[in-house]
Amino acid sequence: MTAGPPYLTNAQIAGLISMPEAVAALERAFAEEAEGSAGSMERTRVLWGEGSRLQALGGYLDGAGFAAAKTWTVAGGRGHPTLALFSSRDGSLQALMDATELGRLRTGAASGLATRLLAGPDASTLALIGTGRQAPTQAEAVAAVRKLERIFAVGRDPERTAAFARSLSERMGVPVEASTSVAEATRNADIVTAITNAEEPVLRADDLQPGAHVNGAGTILPRHCELDQSVFAQAEAIVVDSPKQAAREAGDLQRALAAGAVERDQLVPLSQAVADGPRGPSHGITVFKSVGVGLEDAALATLAWQTASRSS
Repeated sequence: MTAGPPYLTNAQIAGLISMPEAVAALERAFAEEAEGSAGSMERTRVLWGEGSRLQALGGYLDGAGFAAAKTWTVAGGRGHPTLALFSSRDGSLQALMDATELGRLRTGAASGLATRLLAGPDASTLALIGTGRQAPTQAEAVAAVRKLERIFAVGRDPERTAAFARSLSERMGVPVEASTSVAEATRNADIVTAITNAEEPVLRADDLQPGAHVNGAGTILPRHCELDQSVFAQAEAIVVDSPKQAAREAGDLQRALAAGAVERDQLVPLSQAVADGPRGPSHGITVFKSVGVGLEDAALATLAWQTASRSS
């Protein structure tokens, strides 16, 4: 029996990629997409029962010479994604990876990249809506691109939110305050990140300060909705990692499009935002609606494999 391809575990991946490196890798990947040398395979998905689904997505980076495909099944509220990394030169399988930690990194890094491009250069306060397993990496990603002085966290359970705030503060070395409501968390926030699985809006335009930047990173199914239509309606810039995929998958964006709060041609691809460079200071609201695309997974899988190969 011949040996199989190398396998990278969650623990190995966490030790191979820092959040600043992840943000930089995504920036390079989207810059390549803007140039036409990288791209995503759109997510395919079949749904059944109460939220069960089988899905796959992927992407390629021609300059680096890699392509990746990720697949997983969600059932009973649980899923275990696995990623296969291939050579784009000869199609050979280079490595297999547990993609759970990779997914948290890439979801956070996408918000970090958008924040670097869209948030005010002096933004220093973050409101974090949601306290689940994705929330810490969202905060770390924002901290990778802006010097945070304070974080306001809010969740559904006050006791859990308080415990989360203590843990996140110790983890990041930044004061984290547990808020009792979204309005309380956002009233002094320069940046607002929603990372929830809400089915009704948790953030409205009235909750936001002038010039605030919003990352909507949690809702990626049509039945989910965390950003109210008013957030999209009042935004002067709306960036998405994929206009087609976001319009097809994000329930909050779908509602805003259907109501006429935003038009499809207002959606700016993240690759274009990278090519255009950071925005200057503004008093207008900016929004990044993230659904996660295969290029992001491919970029971080490539970085993990290259780093692992150099250290072996």
